[in-house]
Amino acid sequence: MKFLATVILIASSAVCNAGETHNCDDLVGWWQGERFEYEVGENVSETSVFLPNGEFFVQFDMDDGINKRTQYESGRWQCDGDKLIIATTSVNQQSILNVAIFEYCLYQSRAGKHRLQHGLWTMRRCRSRGD
Repeated sequence: MKFLATVILIASSAVCNAGETHNCDDLVGWWQGERFEYEVGENVSETSVFLPNGEFFVQFDMDDGINKRTQYESGRWQCDGDKLIIATTSVNQQSILNVAIFEYCLYQSRAGKHRLQHGLWTMRRCRSRGD
């Protein structure tokens, strides 16, 4: 079995404004986001689940206009103040260790929906802990 270990410190900042919070409990739930990856020319959508026990699961769907592919990741998450720490331990059922630290913000959109900003992602809440 192949084992890959990396540690990534993300310097990108999610600058919080008035009304934005850093509440770890509010991260629990289902989140969705989309972005265009200019470096590889792909549309990427992400569906993430943050569980209260510190586990996470994510599905990335990538489409470059010709090929579509899906990547599954899982691992552990935690937060400390404005830092969201993601330790990915599996990608497509292969063991890895990839630790990323993001600054994050939670805020309400104009429609009253929760949004999560971390790294390059802005995600919307699909379901919270009680849904």
